[in-house]
Amino acid sequence: MAVSALPSRGPESLKDQAIDTLIRSTSEIDRFDLSVFDAVRDLPGFQDALWRRLCRRLRSIGCFSSTGQLLGLLFAGQEHLNLGPFKGLSAEAVTAALETASPGVTSISICIDTINSSTAQILDVLAQFSNIQYLYLAQDPGTQTHIPVAEFVQELSSRPELLHIKLVPAEAYAAAFRQTLWLPATTHTCPSAPTPSNTSSWSSTPARPPKPG
Repeated sequence: MAVSALPSRGPESLKDQAIDTLIRSTSEIDRFDLSVFDAVRDLPGFQDALWRRLCRRLRSIGCFSSTGQLLGLLFAGQEHLNLGPFKGLSAEAVTAALETASPGVTSISICIDTINSSTAQILDVLAQFSNIQYLYLAQDPGTQTHIPVAEFVQELSSRPELLHIKLVPAEAYAAAFRQTLWLPATTHTCPSAPTPSNTSSWSSTPARPPKPG
């Protein structure tokens, strides 16, 4: 075999090995010191490499705060925190993701019917971050009912401290195609947002992080 055909063992491979080691060592503890990622997070392609690894665990991402820290690193420097594709997240994990990715984050996507916390707990988290202006509610593609989103909207509309958040529930569009009512009658008014130009915010595949400038 020619030397040029041998598998590369260069910096890219070493970087991937380092990221794998860090993920394994931090993914099952409550929280970790973010400085342990200092040696790799500024390397070119770090977020791409982290994205590929976390996408392998979409349905078993975990509910530890450390999980949220990894997701925060994934979307650091971006305005949108797309947690929609990641299932089983807890309020603690969402808090850690926002703390790690802030202060630039102004919008967030959540898969509401697979979250591992109550609606009240998630809203308590959002109340801590005044920079959040838009909330996109996603649902798992296999979900046949719109009840989780409807209940979330009703709970949100009863929280005056969160009325600045513009809500975009994906279920509102799905229900229109099914010609069903997705929100029960209520006396509360709910904040709304302009219809986005596409539905990528609640896609089953997370938006690929941009390459560092």
